[in-house]
Amino acid sequence: MLKTYMGFDCVGGSQEGAVLIFAHDRREAKKLAHQTMRCWYEATEFIHTRVRLLKDKPWLYVEADKEKLARDEPHAIDALRSSTCKRCELWGLQLDEGGICTECRAEE
Repeated sequence: MLKTYMGFDCVGGSQEGAVLIFAHDRREAKKLAHQTMRCWYEATEFIHTRVRLLKDKPWLYVEADKEKLARDEPHAIDALRSSTCKRCELWGLQLDEGGICTECRAEE
């Protein structure tokens, strides 16, 4: 089964841009993250790619390519459709019924 990972450039951090990866292991996830982010940073010769396993976040599977997920094919999603907070515009945390993440809701 494919696991969820967040891929990002460690210099800018995940808040500067992150990609959702569905992969079997960390090595596979890092390769996909690097390939995706290389398109974002065309002028940069070197990208410090990092990946983080996202445990216990089943709601992120709604973002997966359904056909690739069914074939157990690793893939990257760089434009999330429904898992992005309406306030901070970040993803990875559970959203409430209003589309607000737990961190933004706690700040109220």
